[in-house]
Amino acid sequence: MGFRAWLRQVLRTIQEKVDHFLGRGVRPEDEPNISGDNGTGTGTGSGNEESPQSPKSCICQRPWVPRQPSPHLPETNKEFYVEQGVPLYRATLNGDREKLQQILNPYGRTLLCSSITGARETALHVAVEARQVAVVKELVGRMESGDLELQDGRGNTAFCVAAATGSVNIAKILMDENADLAFIRGAENRTPLYIAAVCGYPEMLRFLYKKFEPHIPCLHEEEQRGIFFACIRAGLFDLAIRMLEVLGDVLAWPPNDDEETALGILARTLSAFAGKSSTTLKTPIDMC
Repeated sequence: MGFRAWLRQVLRTIQEKVDHFLGRGVRPEDEPNISGDNGTGTGTGSGNEESPQSPKSCICQRPWVPRQPSPHLPETNKEFYVEQGVPLYRATLNGDREKLQQILNPYGRTLLCSSITGARETALHVAVEARQVAVVKELVGRMESGDLELQDGRGNTAFCVAAATGSVNIAKILMDENADLAFIRGAENRTPLYIAAVCGYPEMLRFLYKKFEPHIPCLHEEEQRGIFFACIRAGLFDLAIRMLEVLGDVLAWPPNDDEETALGILARTLSAFAGKSSTTLKTPIDMC
């Protein structure tokens, strides 16, 4: 048995034990036959499988045109910023929808497409970071689909902020309005999936992985490894197995930036898992 097959078997066995401990049955949606060859990794796939995409044609490598909020109120119109921008920021941050509506009604999208912080964030960025779900719904309902692609001073869309804060409910609200948001890169040219991985939110990682799965082969190797290692750390062994099926030795051998290997990360994860007593035992997902 080769290393890749051995690692895949180890991950699969661990996942089965975790599912058994939690009393979970088989989740068909989590076990697709990616390779179309019963797990051997050498088949050509079924007729329903998407054809491979080259990196240039893959949506996650598309050169999106950056969109910045305009105007930047703290600099361009300080009086208006003090009168409307600051109250808008506070109402958004505190989840005060009544005050929010009073401020926005006279101005429509103009105020929503302006940046209201020193970091060039829109009200939507602020609401998402504060995890104000009701306010996010209110703002999205007042904005056009393209407005959701506005980026802050670091290059993050509000969706990237949602990925970084782990709010799946907010991510769903944004994607219902603009599905492309999942593929628009943010700060340091990172995809929302990679952002969720490095920030350590298992639920968000699983949610975005399902959206990204057909495009995983198009990602940069650094991103692929980062996501793979994050899946192991979070106890999402089923996702790690699926990545191994598609990418194989690209993931199995190379170290990440911390000079770690998949085996090293797996060993620490299992050590933490085994260190819990029978009365307090938790999965790696619970420990994140």
